[in-house]
Amino acid sequence: MMIMNFIVMPLYFLSGAMFPINSAPDWMKTLMVIDPLSYGVDAIRNIVFSDTMVNVGQGVKISLAEMARQAGLIRWDLTVDIAVMAAVAVVLANIGSLSFSKTE
Repeated sequence: MMIMNFIVMPLYFLSGAMFPINSAPDWMKTLMVIDPLSYGVDAIRNIVFSDTMVNVGQGVKISLAEMARQAGLIRWDLTVDIAVMAAVAVVLANIGSLSFSKTE
């Protein structure tokens, strides 16, 4: 359990779920872009904010997703998020199947 925390917690903290990527230092931004969970958090934000409209005054409405994009909360398009997560899943599944298929 302790070893899992050494793997999961850094991935979680670097995912952008706690704070947006734009507010991080440059060295941390690089780690956050490499972290596949960043794309999962971004995909969830894309989906949750997609159909919500916000009144900004005098009958002018703007999409909540557009506001989040301008604030730096949404960084990539949903198709990019899904493509990166699918690619990482395929790579890790292949690594796992190769490592477990070896018989000794």
